[in-house]
Amino acid sequence: MERIAFLWRGAFQPVYWRWIFIAMGALVFVLVLIALRAGRGKRLLPLALILPLTGAGTVYAARLVHWYCRSEDYAGLAAAMKELTRGGFSLAGGLAGGLAVIGLLGLVRLIPDLPDFLDGLGIAVGRLGDLYGLVDHGRIVFEEAARQRLPLASPVYNPVAGTYEWRLATFCLQSLWVGGISLLVLAILLFRRRRGTDRPGRAAVLVLTLYCLGQILFESTRYDALFLRSNGFVSMEQILCALVLTGLLLTGVRTADRRNSLWRAGLYLAGLGLAGFMEYYVQRHGGAYAAAYSGMAAGLGLMLLGLRLPAEKAEKTPAEPK
Repeated sequence: MERIAFLWRGAFQPVYWRWIFIAMGALVFVLVLIALRAGRGKRLLPLALILPLTGAGTVYAARLVHWYCRSEDYAGLAAAMKELTRGGFSLAGGLAGGLAVIGLLGLVRLIPDLPDFLDGLGIAVGRLGDLYGLVDHGRIVFEEAARQRLPLASPVYNPVAGTYEWRLATFCLQSLWVGGISLLVLAILLFRRRRGTDRPGRAAVLVLTLYCLGQILFESTRYDALFLRSNGFVSMEQILCALVLTGLLLTGVRTADRRNSLWRAGLYLAGLGLAGFMEYYVQRHGGAYAAAYSGMAAGLGLMLLGLRLPAEKAEKTPAEPK
């Protein structure tokens, strides 16, 4: 059960805490985007087109993925798309939908350039709404009283046992991760902008990369992960994040020489294989969380090296004698 913040126009229209945090997250996203664009002296008018379309693409793609994975929670696809205040959403699905809309707008030249910054602060604020629900908690249960506190653990009601369990607060760790990397990359962006060395879209790609890597790990910890209908092994969120990262790899490989491309692809695939094996391992050995997630983090680190490996420097030609 989700916790109600207050009743709107009577007892039949409750307003839930989760939706309040989602609304605050959307507001933070819009304000940061406007502030960064205005600070660079760009026109704000294109945002009037970008924000509504990307917002709609994000919301409906997030609901579509959630409906696919949890179709039993809805009366049908039409009901899932119509009653947005009920049910859940897929963060990775929403991210993929928003990126698809931005890509289409850029393809038809309706937006002149890439976003300066992918604001994860809005996601960080919206994720905190899960503090008032039962979703997005981890499989790890903490019995020690010293660990039964945020940001590590949060209580979840177990209807079978009739008691509360202190489970890993995956939502809170996600919020801290995406919020932390967003603030760090934002500080780097503003510093480079002041020096005149920033490149459009670079900060957005960095946040996107780190967010997807973190999401793959955090999604593995959840006891209510969104799995494919065909099996209960691979999470839909992990697949979508891996596809986004693979797209970034292919884009980077095109700009590098062949030798560097092989190194990047090799590191990335090795890391992806290690992370995938550890996902299989943790599902077969539920108690080996420390080893499994340490190995998965190592695999994600290899993927990051493959994505961010700098291109080889071109050889300098000797200067002509004066």
